Amino acid sequence: MNQKVGAIIQARTSSTRLPEKVLKKIGEYQVIDWVINRTKNSKLCNTIVLATTDEKIDDTLASKSEELDVNLYRGNKENVLLRYIESAKINNIDIIVRICADRPFIDPEFIDDAIIYYLNNNYDLVFNHNALHNSAWPRGFGVEVFSLNLLEEIYQKKLNNEYLEHVTSYVWENSEKYRINSSPYKFKNNTPFDYIKLDLDTQNDFKEIKKIENNITLNSNAIEIINTYLQFK
Repeated sequence: MNQKVGAIIQARTSSTRLPEKVLKKIGEYQVIDWVINRTKNSKLCNTIVLATTDEKIDDTLASKSEELDVNLYRGNKENVLLRYIESAKINNIDIIVRICADRPFIDPEFIDDAIIYYLNNNYDLVFNHNALHNSAWPRGFGVEVFSLNLLEEIYQKKLNNEYLEHVTSYVWENSEKYRINSSPYKFKNNTPFDYIKLDLDTQNDFKEIKKIENNITLNSNAIEIINTYLQFK
């Protein structure tokens, strides 16, 4: 049976540490533009869903789905886990590629590598978003890949709000029960880049990213972005 693979991009404008961070501009484009356009360059995602909240404040963000021709799902602000489940069900997604909208430089090649590694192995969750499990991945380029069935199993456990807000935290906190692994590290000569942080959480992160905005494009790959970043450090 063929399983449908889809990317679900979680986004909201009411972030507390850096409000409206997904609408901030890097060069000519807003952060959400970077995330969606780069995800669209994946060859293996059958569909892309922008999953945001049903609050009025996110109307502007939701309009990006039509502008950039991706599907839209709006749901509860706090229950992100249910937002993922419903997004997947409505769009007939079996294998979910989880993408956070605070990673403007998400890399389509790495997305596809993670999907392939998940499909070819017997893991519950494959990741490349952090330097965990002795990998040296930088922060800001990665994804998680898992099944809709896994999320439904978690949701049936009637967990507290922390696990509803942080989609895969239950899996990570109970890693002895689940098969988790990083997709193979892709950088030349296995150069460790675990000290690099290019996701967007704080105003300082934004200042660092803004330094390279005139030297990269929507289609720059991870190595180009990292090398540019290192020039400005």
